[in-house]
Amino acid sequence: MESVTRRLLVVSWAMPPLVYPRAIQVSRTLKELSRRGWLIDVIAKEALLNNSERRDDAFATQYAGFYRLHPIDIRPAIASENRWWKRSGVLQRLLPADVEGRAWTKLAYQRGRALIDANMPQALVTFAQPWSDHLIGISLKRRFPSLPWVAHFSDPWVDSPYVQDEDRGVLNRWRTQERETIRRADGVLFVNQRTAQLVMSKYSADWGQRVDVVPHGFDPDLLPLFQNCEATSSRLKFVYTGSMFEGLRDPLMLLEALAILKQMIEPELMPTFDFVGSGDARYSIRAKELGIDTIARFGEPTPYLKALQIASEADVLIVIDTNAAGSVFFPSKVVDYLMFGKPILALTAHGGQTADILAPLGHVCVDGTDSALIAAAIAKMVKDRSEIAATVKSRRGLTDDYHISNTTRLLEAAIFRAIERRQSVA
Repeated sequence: MESVTRRLLVVSWAMPPLVYPRAIQVSRTLKELSRRGWLIDVIAKEALLNNSERRDDAFATQYAGFYRLHPIDIRPAIASENRWWKRSGVLQRLLPADVEGRAWTKLAYQRGRALIDANMPQALVTFAQPWSDHLIGISLKRRFPSLPWVAHFSDPWVDSPYVQDEDRGVLNRWRTQERETIRRADGVLFVNQRTAQLVMSKYSADWGQRVDVVPHGFDPDLLPLFQNCEATSSRLKFVYTGSMFEGLRDPLMLLEALAILKQMIEPELMPTFDFVGSGDARYSIRAKELGIDTIARFGEPTPYLKALQIASEADVLIVIDTNAAGSVFFPSKVVDYLMFGKPILALTAHGGQTADILAPLGHVCVDGTDSALIAAAIAKMVKDRSEIAATVKSRRGLTDDYHISNTTRLLEAAIFRAIERRQSVA
């Protein structure tokens, strides 16, 4: 396509200064699209100052100016519906309980309609999660059927193992919404081929022709912000950054492994383990019960840039993955870590997406359900630290696939294909 100024409308519930993984990835991508000549309007939820949302204003300054943000304060709409909800038993029976989602969907649609009328963008892109972002896309597509629409899924929706315990009625509603999203969208994006195959296996092959794969990407422009230290101590420093979820992505098996590790290596070589970003007291209590609280430390939730600074000072970075054979999930944490070029210890099932990415790059992947195997893997990393670090360094060029400029190039090509599909139909 010709090199001309293009307009893009984006719907993304979370954007900086919020620092949810989706907000981080979207802001990086939009910065790169802006550098490629796109003028971008973004509809997002207002980041409030007086609540517990995860925010990082310093991080937001890194992306200010690359897109125009249209924040929406959904609190008045929530308060209004809650008043009606309490008064009306009929309303409680007819409507799902997601008051916040309905307020966001309604107000974002209204803002989107006004922006399309005013600017007539070349394309619309909706980024889940939450999945209500795609419901906004459906509504805007109904109102503007000739506008090319790209729906970015990232993770699976109704096929996710995390939602299978939901109420049957909720799942059925989501199935209908997912199908309508894929039916109406001119392009559908996933972050890896496994997820694309899992989701699209339910639908016709014709719909699969609209699918593209765009991996998560890291932003090397952030690297100058950090003191990227080289190892100086004889004791390795392992670091995990980010949230943890009980029974899904928690460090309990790793803590069990550290208790075993104490019997395997000399005290002066025993590594330290810093967990940054989870204030859950259960983990520090368990570390104390196992007698490893002097080497396993748990910090409170930390601003995103500060967490990256701590990661840059590690010798080894830790990924705790969804431990299921053939896992389709691609944690965005992986690309944050790849940016630093340090060895990674991934607790993940073999044959899953994370192992497929990290193992060829020289990183250590081990079954996260087996504490003895984890302990043995860490002991080997202590013993062979120089060799492992050298292998990772020698293969660092292979990480270029996850450079944000390369992943954004793939996304831009997918947008162009969606535009061409819509034009061919018209």
